[in-house]
Amino acid sequence: KAFEKVGILDAIEVYQQDAQTGAYMDLDPEDARYNFILWTNANMGFAIGPSRVHPETGEILDADVVMDEGFISSWVQTYEKMMPEIALQNADPQTLAWFASRPQWDPRVRLARPAQRQQVLQQLAIDRAAQYGVPFAGHDVSRVDSTLIGDNRFDGLAGHLSQVNGACECARHAGLELAMLRMSDELLYELSIPRVDDAAAMLIDPISGTWEGEAEVPGQSVPFVMELQLLDGGVVTGTINAMMFMGEVSGTFDSATNALTMRMVIPDGPVVEFDLTIENDTMTGTATADGEAVPVAGRRTATAPTVDDDPEPAVDADSDAGDTTVVAAEPEEVNPADDADDTEDADDDADDAPAAPVKPVRVQKEGMLDGVPEEFIGPLLKSIVMHEVGHTLGLRHN
Repeated sequence: KAFEKVGILDAIEVYQQDAQTGAYMDLDPEDARYNFILWTNANMGFAIGPSRVHPETGEILDADVVMDEGFISSWVQTYEKMMPEIALQNADPQTLAWFASRPQWDPRVRLARPAQRQQVLQQLAIDRAAQYGVPFAGHDVSRVDSTLIGDNRFDGLAGHLSQVNGACECARHAGLELAMLRMSDELLYELSIPRVDDAAAMLIDPISGTWEGEAEVPGQSVPFVMELQLLDGGVVTGTINAMMFMGEVSGTFDSATNALTMRMVIPDGPVVEFDLTIENDTMTGTATADGEAVPVAGRRTATAPTVDDDPEPAVDADSDAGDTTVVAAEPEEVNPADDADDTEDADDDADDAPAAPVKPVRVQKEGMLDGVPEEFIGPLLKSIVMHEVGHTLGLRHN
């Protein structure tokens, strides 16, 4: 686009070599007339691009843009390391002791790759053996060494008359939020679609839809999201996604007693039995695994799409009729020759008709910083600055 502004079209041409079809395979990576993007697998996160410039035309020639797979590996490793830490960041000594006796529920095990779970279990067993007799079930607060402050998140809090926060990960987690925003464009778009609030559908089908709630394990609450569907004969199927596990559920619903019984088999994990009661879009009951039951409570936040018995006629794909948007809506052209009475009747019908769910349109927002909305970056920077200034004033996380 920059070249087009000065009258040069197609300044950059990109060709994809394909060994299967033979497309552009006659081009040699060593040909100085071309620039090549090369992918390597050296397990190192780097990108280099040496090149030369044509002295007369200014063309960039003989560039070898080397991108290494280590970029992606580092992102994956950061995710795999941070997610278990986030899951345990509010775990108190009682919760850690509970995980120690039930390692199959430990987030460090549940969030590990299946091929690595046995290794993680062995490492946790070694850590527990090394911490035998240590107070607080091996909680970080019992292992604070203030010789060099900053290597433990509880540095400055233990053994100090005037406490200080020796370690702060606010900026690190802000970076994770930014990374998640970059990855979640499609997800955010889907979440922007308004949910249907159909009371009649809820009465007819008290199960189908999205359920959000918490399971009360010792020391903390574990949030979960269920996507359930009620089928003929009271059969219920769906999925559940929680902090430490996810899987498919199946069971039955008894409309006479409002009892929902489901079963979930976690890969490489225990079987979980749900005994729930459904009433007024709320669920209460227990989840039982390995003979131990924990309380469960939640509510339905969205109903599942229903099939209209008398669907409206299909709208032509090229027509704008029936396409309601939240933003970036083009103004409708008005024909001055239209009859005023027809316009008034249409307005009356629109006022009487129930409001239909609107269909959001994704638009490019103004004020972008490296592809991220400035409206997100600004408050994020503000919160980090205020957080760290609070530390300088003596405020602590605890």
